[in-house]
Amino acid sequence: MPQSTTSDMLHACTPLSRRGFGRGIALSVASACAMPRARAAGSTVAARVVLDTERPGRILPGSLCGLSLETAVLSNSAVLNARNTALVALHRGLSAQGVLRLGGNTSDLGWWDPGGGQAPDDISHPAHPRDIFAITHEHLENLRGFVDATGWSVVWGLNLGTGRPEQAAREAAAVATHLGPALLAFQIGNEADLFNRYGHAMRGPAWSFTQFLHDWTRTATAVVAACPNARFWGPDVAVRDDWIVRFAQAIPASLRPHVTRLSAHYYAEGPPDAPDSTIAHLLADDPRVGELLDTLRPVLHRTGLPFAITEAGSCFLGGKPGVSDTFASALWATDYVLRMAQGGCDNVCFHGGAAEVEHANNGRSIGAHTDADRARARRGAFYSPIAGTPETGYITRPLYRGLQAAQSLSRTELLPTEMEAKGINLSAYAGRRGKVITLVMVNRDLTHDADVTIESPAERLIVRSARLLSAPTVDADTAVTLKEAPDRVGAGGTRTLAVPHASALVVTMG
Repeated sequence: MPQSTTSDMLHACTPLSRRGFGRGIALSVASACAMPRARAAGSTVAARVVLDTERPGRILPGSLCGLSLETAVLSNSAVLNARNTALVALHRGLSAQGVLRLGGNTSDLGWWDPGGGQAPDDISHPAHPRDIFAITHEHLENLRGFVDATGWSVVWGLNLGTGRPEQAAREAAAVATHLGPALLAFQIGNEADLFNRYGHAMRGPAWSFTQFLHDWTRTATAVVAACPNARFWGPDVAVRDDWIVRFAQAIPASLRPHVTRLSAHYYAEGPPDAPDSTIAHLLADDPRVGELLDTLRPVLHRTGLPFAITEAGSCFLGGKPGVSDTFASALWATDYVLRMAQGGCDNVCFHGGAAEVEHANNGRSIGAHTDADRARARRGAFYSPIAGTPETGYITRPLYRGLQAAQSLSRTELLPTEMEAKGINLSAYAGRRGKVITLVMVNRDLTHDADVTIESPAERLIVRSARLLSAPTVDADTAVTLKEAPDRVGAGGTRTLAVPHASALVVTMG
């Protein structure tokens, strides 16, 4: 995510000005309105969802929901360490086969130190000098132990912003040696489309896609020379959707077999002090995701490359207290992940962490305006799914439960769905594994409950179980649960289910 000075933030205070992605797509799913409307409390809408079980789509990966951390987290050797059993358990509680992306702004400030060396003189940030950090054998050994304990794989960000190709090649060789099969891919540079602006301004105002491709190619070529089996995801951009298309088209023939996924970032809103960085705005649909996927669909078809969001969050620059750390973020994330999956995205990695996020933002949390908020941000950025440190212990934020709900569709064959729900912000997604169909219904409406009738023309479906994602209020930051709701099943496996306002229901049928 980018950093901004105060003047940058004032210049960019229109919400979403940084992002090339929005929050909603209209693809095999119905979502019936954009913003919550004033309605009588407790009013209920009758809705209908139709599942097409005869036209299953692609199988979603087990790593649908992943996590993203700043590379600087490695500076605290106790965090990504197999002995940090609490954090291991929380990763496994999200997915037994997840993707951990290490990158962020600090990935363009790290350098490989094979043993007590001096940092290269040119590893510095010309716009906002920050502490650079070394990556060592010990860090990589600890990381390997952690991912072995979790069963996860790693996407590793290499330094393009302030590094050189030969430095990246040495680092890549060490990473590949230590991580072995746990290394999924490398990324070269973090949000390089912003290298000429905001806190990313490492390359000056003349920086362009042509220069990026030149430098990316030099670095990738050096990495492949050192690691002949290297794989890359890219271009890992923040706002320039056109760079994704141009990158896919311009990858040199010699490197094309090594590029295994296209990637980009997404934040729903921001900066934290923008007037529209609110719960209502977070829960509203944004058609730009659909526009992005419409743009990428022919590229993905032509190249055969899958697509991933390698860094996602509710509000850039560390998140906004009272929004990013509330139940609203869980509802938003459940819907966002599954909308992206319907559109062809294989992975969404949600950014988080503790003090290293402040390191990435010039030593401060932009959204924190009180001492209590600042202390809380140091224990875990407001947008982080997991908060804590090895010293304080760990807790899950509401977002974590939303990711668990979305993960319910991992390893299923997506089924086309059609929703009829006039005037309510309700969406539905379904997948099949064997004889079991899982349906996730997300009601982002803040006032309107839904009675949803489930239909399938091709077969009779009986509801077997239900889990409710809920909280006392949409702005709650505790008491967020995803738990069995036997009262939702009803006698005889009824197919009309109540989905309260500001909740999600995960249903299994057979």
